[in-house]
Formats: sequence, structure tokens, C-alpha cells
Amino acid sequence: MEAFNNNFFLGLLGDVSAMVGKGSSRSLMKHKASIQSLMNAIEVVRQHRSMTHQYLFHKQDVTAEIDELDKQIVKAANSLAGDRYIGTSIERISLRNKLLQLTSSYKGRSVSTNLVAHGKMIRQLIFQIDSQMMLSLDKANQLDLAGDYNDQWQTVMSGIEALTQYRLCIMSMNMGLKPELLAKQAEMLYLKLQKVDAVYDEYHPALSECIDELGSYLSVEEPTEEYQQKLFALCSIISPTLIDVYQAIVEKTFSKAMSIGYAA
Repeated sequence: MEAFNNNFFLGLLGDVSAMVGKGSSRSLMKHKASIQSLMNAIEVVRQHRSMTHQYLFHKQDVTAEIDELDKQIVKAANSLAGDRYIGTSIERISLRNKLLQLTSSYKGRSVSTNLVAHGKMIRQLIFQIDSQMMLSLDKANQLDLAGDYNDQWQTVMSGIEALTQYRLCIMSMNMGLKPELLAKQAEMLYLKLQKVDAVYDEYHPALSECIDELGSYLSVEEPTEEYQQKLFALCSIISPTLIDVYQAIVEKTFSKAMSIGYAA
């Protein structure tokens, strides 16, 4: 009789463990879907930054493209606002309102203000992704994965911050910026990208190419519009690559969490 009770108890523990494992996996999948929505929003904001920059800096008539991206931003903003897995209701409303601000009055912004507004929005979305990552790992009882993820996240964010500062320096080239300041910021970005490359242990050829390309622009030339355009074009290559690396880190972390969840 005692053996029967022990076997029953052990069996019950196994059933509960399996239920917890399945529940954790379901929770991870729901959070992963929300994180993908945030990633999609980042991509739309990036495209919007590129088009509005072309309009403001290069004086190109891309208003039709911007209008279409405005619609995509509105759609993304409303989608995030209705996703209960993303932060608190106040945080979702804040995200929505700040996304919608990007679609208004872009014609009246300066080039630098436009870059700052979009960069700040991208960083806010990344911070929200990070919050969701930690929350999902916590709910799945897998915070042991948070250490490696956080180190990689911090390194990528440092690279994104350095890229933002580099963009602003490029914008200031024809406003009396001392050449050595641009060279210093370029060197800082170069070092940050090398750290991203070192901390991300998967082969990412685009990142390596970005580092090599940036290396050829560490020296400062005359602040001609053509040279500025080359540097801005390089930033437009580096930016999505850093986001791709971050998305790969998120995917890798979720893959580990899911495998552990199913094993449980």
C-alpha cells in the first residue's frame, strides 16, 4: 500500500511538472509573439526615419512613401496598444502616442531633431522588448538564461547609442563641428561594433562587413554634402544589422528557454 502511495505521488508530481512545463512554453510563445510585434514596429520606424531623412536632408519628393509608412505606424501603434502582454496599459498608451507623434509635422522638423525623435523611439521599443524578455524568462522560471542575454543586450544597446551619436556628428559636419570630434566618435562606434561582434558568438557576415566598411571612414574628409551622404548611407547599413543581431540574440534565448521548457 505504501509503495502504491509513493508511486501515485511520484506520478502526480510528474503530471504537475509536465503541466508547468507546457504552461511555461505557452507563456513564452505569447510573449514571443508580442516581442515580434515590437520588432516589426522598430522596422517600420527605421524605414520612416530613412524616408523622412531623404525628404529633409536630400530634398527628395518621397511624400507618397512617407504617407504609406505613416499608415503602417498607425497600424503598429494600435496593435501594440491592444496587446495586453506588452507592459502596463499606461506603457502601451505611451508607446502608441509616441509612435503617432512620428507621423505628424515631420516637414517642420530639422534633420537632427528628426534623427533624435526616431532614434529615441527605437530605443524605447528595444527597452520594452528587454522588459518582455525578462518577464517571460521569470514566468518560465528560467532566469538563469538572463545573465548571458543581458550581457549581449547591453553590448548591442551600447552600439546603437554610439551609432546615434555618430549620426548626430555627421549632421553637424557643416555646422562648425571640429573634425577630430567626428573622428573620435567614429573610433568609438568602431570599437563598440567590435565588441558586438565578439559577444555575439554566431557568425554574422553583415556585421563584419559593417566593421570593415566603417574602418575605411575613420579618417575625416572635407565636410562636403557628398561625403555626408556616404556616411549617412553607411549608418543606414549598420543600423539594421545591429537590430538583426539583437533579434538573433532574442531568438537564441527563446530557443534555449523553449527547449528547457519542453524538457521539463
